[in-house]
Amino acid sequence: MSNVDTVKEMYEAFGGGDIAAILDKLDEKVEWDTQYESAAAPWLEPRRGRESVAGFFEALAPLQFTKFEPHTMAADGTKAVGVIHIQADHKGKHYVIPNEGHLRTFGEDSKVKSDQHMTDTAVHWRMANGQ
Repeated sequence: MSNVDTVKEMYEAFGGGDIAAILDKLDEKVEWDTQYESAAAPWLEPRRGRESVAGFFEALAPLQFTKFEPHTMAADGTKAVGVIHIQADHKGKHYVIPNEGHLRTFGEDSKVKSDQHMTDTAVHWRMANGQ
């Protein structure tokens, strides 16, 4: 299975609410959004380790996704990028992020070693704060 196939499976699992299937694809010591010093939203906080990443999905719980549509995938060596169109409702407001990116780095065992959001953090801040 290619890294792009793994990314597609992760998005399908998210769309179906199967968080365990996503966590199963992560390295035990995965680094998740560790490039942020201060997170724009609770779901963008740095996390280290597969168990910690479960908190990412818990932080998303207040959001109501009205659209989650992967539209672009690419890979080069151990890196794969997925870009999705997201629409979500939170605190009575509607938010649109047409090009939410995720850069994943894979190990030799095909497990995700790191996952970094490439996104408009200002929109995430507004979403988290109902702005």
